[in-house]
Amino acid sequence: MIQVYVISLASSLARRESIQRQFNEAGIRFEFFDAIDGRKDPHPLFERQDVVLRKKLCGIPLLPGELGCFASHYLLWQRCVELNESIVVVEDDAELKDTFASALPHLTDLANKHGYVRLFENETTHRKRVLVEHWDDIGSDVVRYLKGPASTRAYLLHPSAAEKFLTHAARWYKPVDDYMDEFWINGVECKGLVPGIVNDETDFESEIKEQVVGYKERTLAAKIEREWLRLKSDLQRLVFNLRKSL
Repeated sequence: MIQVYVISLASSLARRESIQRQFNEAGIRFEFFDAIDGRKDPHPLFERQDVVLRKKLCGIPLLPGELGCFASHYLLWQRCVELNESIVVVEDDAELKDTFASALPHLTDLANKHGYVRLFENETTHRKRVLVEHWDDIGSDVVRYLKGPASTRAYLLHPSAAEKFLTHAARWYKPVDDYMDEFWINGVECKGLVPGIVNDETDFESEIKEQVVGYKERTLAAKIEREWLRLKSDLQRLVFNLRKSL
């Protein structure tokens, strides 16, 4: 059976109790992966942040909590490659659907074919997607997002996709979910299940919300540069999607 890892801060007792109960009720074995708490001592991986580019895009560096979240997922990508086996990554505030347990035995085959699949369904109307195929064993469609669903609630990962994520993550300038959505940069197509086997909602508040300090209003030149960088990214995404449709 494919290995399931739950990313969780060691101090998040309520979250751990909630996700533990869900997995126990479903009869599924999993392993807690202690998340990096960016609000404590800096982790060596934090040196990967490109502060200059980040400030051009947003005016402020990545927050400590965002860095910790990125590092936690990065370390699991490394583990996936080291194991040379597909894994499932779930965040501790996830809500498993009843279909999660029945789908689990089929996720290795799904990973072998598609590499990386978000296990939740993004229901926002602006996240356009195209049908890839119907996966009978799970009872869900595999879709490809034309614009990423911007969440890391739960996903399936093959070592080949994990290696691509690692290769292109030399510089950190966006939160990890936004980086994973940049398929035109990391080369990992953003796919998902519809309907998903995990709900993309939670009763828990984010643990990486932090007060923004040191923000200064940018100059007109800085604002123009930011808009150019965003336009460039949008154009790259458009070109990638057009090539995939040919």
